[in-house]
Amino acid sequence: MSEKRRIEITDWQLSEDLNTLSETDDTAAEAKVEELRSKYLMERTEYIEKLGAVGTVAEREAKAKTSQKYMKAEETYLTAMTNNEKLKAKRASAAIRIEVWRSKNANRRTGNI
Repeated sequence: MSEKRRIEITDWQLSEDLNTLSETDDTAAEAKVEELRSKYLMERTEYIEKLGAVGTVAEREAKAKTSQKYMKAEETYLTAMTNNEKLKAKRASAAIRIEVWRSKNANRRTGNI
């Protein structure tokens, strides 16, 4: 059975988390835009590749989605999505620690801790 350990959020950690949130606003917006842009470019690449393919609809779709250009666009999209999700997780963790700190301090002020 694992032991529960008490986690303290220091003023330094709070300061770091506040800085993380304020300093990554633009980066978070840019990461989201990059994800959306790369998804759009991937879809556009698929359409372009379909136009150059011959065969049934299913064959043209298969050729388009297995083309080198499409697979490169897909990899770019997946990378952008990964970067966006990592940044969102980092910001969410910081926000959670800030909220825990606020809650603990509110409880201390009211004498609940």
